[in-house]
Amino acid sequence: MAHRVMLVMTESRRTSDIATWIGAAIGCDVTTVHSARNALSLLETRAWQGVIAEARLRDGGGEVLLRNARSLCPDTRTMLLATDRSQGDTADGVVPAWATRAELMEVALTTFGDATYAPQGAGTISWGNANSLAEPARW
Repeated sequence: MAHRVMLVMTESRRTSDIATWIGAAIGCDVTTVHSARNALSLLETRAWQGVIAEARLRDGGGEVLLRNARSLCPDTRTMLLATDRSQGDTADGVVPAWATRAELMEVALTTFGDATYAPQGAGTISWGNANSLAEPARW
């Protein structure tokens, strides 16, 4: 059975790209959820090997969600898509708001286990600053 990892991000076209990259890199099924409330519902109904959360969700903070995930299942690995340097002390892995695709994959691999991943291009992705209009680079 493939590992199940939940990606909790505000809905955007970057969300499906990030889910695809992480799923391919670590060999897991990635379920995308767009709110902390829906994520908590899923966390209460089944076990998850990992939870990746955006720091700023519309209905709550990603760090709070990761703490709740850990309290429900202490073995769950967590990764935070941080928006500033002060965040992330509750997560197993932290990716800064302006990370390259390769940096995102490196943190995912370190957080969730060994896998093979070869970056297919460089560029910057952004999920952070809610006021940012930056678009991801095209690979």
